[in-house]
Amino acid sequence: MATPTELKARFPAFADVADPTVQYWLDDAARTVGTHWPADERDPGIMTLAAHRMALLGLGKGGAGFGVTSIK
Repeated sequence: MATPTELKARFPAFADVADPTVQYWLDDAARTVGTHWPADERDPGIMTLAAHRMALLGLGKGGAGFGVTSIK
């Protein structure tokens, strides 16, 4: 499963967000991006969804303008 360190490396705008907060959103996203996703896409999907949800809440530097702006 994706870790806060991996998410922050992929999306540097969240570097200053506390690890427990990032972990909460990773766990939340993992309930949506489940085992029905291809294994090689699961962790990137979890990180992207978690980053999207954090950006919507205004977490991280620059808000939604940096990192993830939408998910399709």
